[in-house]
Order: sequence, then C-alpha cells, then structure tokens
Amino acid sequence: MCCIKDKLLTSETFGELEERLPSSVFCRVHKSFIVSLSGIEAVEGDRILIGKERIPVSETYRKAFYKALL
Repeated sequence: MCCIKDKLLTSETFGELEERLPSSVFCRVHKSFIVSLSGIEAVEGDRILIGKERIPVSETYRKAFYKALL
C-alpha cells in the first residue's frame, strides 16, 4: 500500500517524528523522507521504489538504510 500522496501536518520536527516511529518498521532515507520498510517494492541504486514513486536515498542515511534492510 502506498501512502505517498497523504500529508501529515504536525508541530513536531521531522527528527522528533522519526524518534517516535518504531525503527523496526520505519527508516529515514533522506532529509525529507521516512519510509515504511514493508512498503518497499525494490531498490534501484540509490532510489527506493514504492508503487510508481522513486524515493531518493541520501548519502547521509544510506548506511543505516541498508543495515535496516538486512
């Protein structure tokens, strides 16, 4: 299921939101993206495919992302 079109308005910072989400289910992959690991359909280089969307994996979060996939 892809929820990329849904928006969430909050007074929290993105970092605070990331801390509240379970790391076994969600992973930050870019300064602007946190993804559900179960929603990932494929990884192509430095992009994650979820539905028709391609989400970039930034160098800052790359190592933690690949570790979370294992």
